[in-house]
Amino acid sequence: MPVKDSFIAGQSLINYTGAHNAVVQGLTLTGVGPGQTCPADDPFFCSGDYYPAAIFGDGHDSTACANTSVLITQNIMGGNTIGVMAYFQAQAVVRNNVFVGNQFAFIANHLQDHALVLNNAFFANAQMAIGSQAAYLDVVDNIIVGSSVGVSHESIQTGRIFCNAFAAVDTVGDRVPVGEQGNLTVEQAFVDPSNGDFSPTPALVQSLASCADLLPSIDGVSPAEPGAYGGALGAW
Repeated sequence: MPVKDSFIAGQSLINYTGAHNAVVQGLTLTGVGPGQTCPADDPFFCSGDYYPAAIFGDGHDSTACANTSVLITQNIMGGNTIGVMAYFQAQAVVRNNVFVGNQFAFIANHLQDHALVLNNAFFANAQMAIGSQAAYLDVVDNIIVGSSVGVSHESIQTGRIFCNAFAAVDTVGDRVPVGEQGNLTVEQAFVDPSNGDFSPTPALVQSLASCADLLPSIDGVSPAEPGAYGGALGAW
């Protein structure tokens, strides 16, 4: 996919702050650059509202009856400093998206709440694919390729980590149980990522076939295959 040469510095493209059960679907979001006040190489150094992202949410105004929440699905996010920033109880379900060529793909900053990252494709997100800080973050059936860090946890909270595949990742993540719960490393995960084909290789699909028995029930449908085109929302 094309990536813009210039960034939109300090400005998020979509802000779901204050929205309840919002849906972001079917978009290509690109070109968001770093903010001006916090280190661009550390998305946890400041509070999350200091960082622009392609999609941003701040849950400080959430209530028990109207929490800030979003479903992010069937989108392409590429060429941003941060693809998605979920900050302080801004709940997010992130499923069936392609993250390509961002510095950081998905970041939960001081989330102190739950989020789900399910059936996504992460490719060449240079510094980090998934970053979790004080988040009960379920990471399930994703494919992560070509990042310095696959899944980073900054605080004690974790979440369910099932059936994720990693390739060409320098550090998978200290709390990712590789070799357990269906998580594995492979030599090749995508069919032809250089030409935009982020489908899983047949070998990877076969390797994760046993995950149907391991995956927690999320929406009553076990993902048919890993990555952005598996599961109940995989037809896009």
